[in-house]
Amino acid sequence: MIVATGSAPGRELIGNLAQSVLETPGLERDEVLDVWDVLERGAEVGRRVLVVDDGEGSWKAISLALALDADGHEVHISTPLAYVGAKIGPFSQNRLLPRLFASGIELHPFASLRAVDDAGARLEERGIEVRIDGLDTVILAGWNRPLDRVYLELKDAGIEGRAGRRRDRLPLDDGGRARGRARRPPPLDIQCGECGADVGVDGAGNVADAGIGPEAVQLAGW
Repeated sequence: MIVATGSAPGRELIGNLAQSVLETPGLERDEVLDVWDVLERGAEVGRRVLVVDDGEGSWKAISLALALDADGHEVHISTPLAYVGAKIGPFSQNRLLPRLFASGIELHPFASLRAVDDAGARLEERGIEVRIDGLDTVILAGWNRPLDRVYLELKDAGIEGRAGRRRDRLPLDDGGRARGRARRPPPLDIQCGECGADVGVDGAGNVADAGIGPEAVQLAGW
């Protein structure tokens, strides 16, 4: 059984956890948003903004910071890495970094968010405490978290799957085109760890034998 979980923003900073900083006070405050709040849900962003990259070092924080700067916001961006966008490929960096330097964005490398309070935000930057006060909004734009609830519930329920052989590859003709038709994958034999009942699921994901409790069937999404 393969469970595709996806991911979503969270309110803990993975970069801080990697530094054994288990709590970051103030992340529950109303002025603290995540990228989905801004781009998906249309949350209002204040004039003076801190965009927090917690070590992902990619496009998420940078593209949002550039868009906010273009809209007239006063933008700061922090990252614990050596420079903003450190994990973006070199060919993209050649075009990106000049845009950042020419923008009005205030860059804070080697900086990790340590707290958000009434006055603004407290960073640890190059090992020194630095404050950015007068902030209207703090946007968390770092690592996402796996949406693993369904996977963990399936695991706790004791549902296990045994997959058969891989789908056979089709032979190719002289022109490189596939000949024939692929065989349907063999059925999965799935058992409920609580009651031991079997459920047959064919290669298309259809339940062939619903000999399992309704709670487990609903849990598995069938």
